[in-house]
Amino acid sequence: MDLAKDLLNLKSKLVTIENNFSEKLLKESEIEKEQLDKRLDEKLNAMVKSKSSPLVNLNIGGKVFSTKLSTLLSCKESLFYKDLVQYQEEGTTLPEMIFYDRAYTHFELFLNYFRYNRFSIKGFKPWQKEEIRAEVLYYGLEPTLQLGKREDYDVSWDRTLSRQDACTISSEDPKSVRIHSTTCSTHFVTNKLFTDEDFQIELEVAVTQTDDYLYVGLFNNTFQTTTCCCGNPQNTFFIKCDGTIHINGGTISDPRIRWNSQTIIVGMKVFLSEGQKRLFFYFPDKGDLELGPYTLVGTGFRVYAGHCNTGNGNIRILDCYSCKE
Repeated sequence: MDLAKDLLNLKSKLVTIENNFSEKLLKESEIEKEQLDKRLDEKLNAMVKSKSSPLVNLNIGGKVFSTKLSTLLSCKESLFYKDLVQYQEEGTTLPEMIFYDRAYTHFELFLNYFRYNRFSIKGFKPWQKEEIRAEVLYYGLEPTLQLGKREDYDVSWDRTLSRQDACTISSEDPKSVRIHSTTCSTHFVTNKLFTDEDFQIELEVAVTQTDDYLYVGLFNNTFQTTTCCCGNPQNTFFIKCDGTIHINGGTISDPRIRWNSQTIIVGMKVFLSEGQKRLFFYFPDKGDLELGPYTLVGTGFRVYAGHCNTGNGNIRILDCYSCKE
């Protein structure tokens, strides 16, 4: 019994010694790594500040971009920084060309971000923005740029709330409507009700009208869907193709936004969170023209578009997603 007890005590002491030894080794290893990281950071920071930073040639999907090493090292979160650090850690000379199997279409955006710390995707088409977001994720810049993730809203035109008359919502694509107006009060209303979301929506409008009664905007919960926007002036917020902005019953004229017989994208950024109720209109096809903010009244907002009297064409929802100011 005493022998067994002694053996157990001895085993316990050996485990304790082993644990202490492992902890000491781990601590020493962490200290050594910190020292190495510090030396590496000092070396890389010196390269960043160096006026004579060497050039690096990047082959992005077959197209060569040349930039300073210090430029690529300016963002520690990026894939380029991590790859270049690996060369430094291994003591390997940089190759004459570093290849990345990606599309080069939008790469200049990233180089300019490294150079000037500015990044914007305003003015790009929705499908181009998706391409850029994919590249943001690949290059490891999502934590910095916060473009890689977003919440998409599945928004289409509501057949029950919409007052279609001679116009029709596409049976194949409920995001698209065919305008063939012959009467007043033709309007289309989205199926989603926005209450406290901050969201952005873009609509492609291609309508030829005989008058100026084509409009795109929002309405609140007191809007009467049996009539058009003319009968609900205090509850609608919209832009009309004659270049007027209708907000809370008031009218503002801006000739820059007038359109007719052309395809145009009308965008809205709407902020409803934390009690703020503000609306911006923007036009990617008009030099990134942005108008607002305009104050919204009421609650429970839906996007709507419509046409009165006579006109022909299409209105289509391109994209709708959560947005940040």
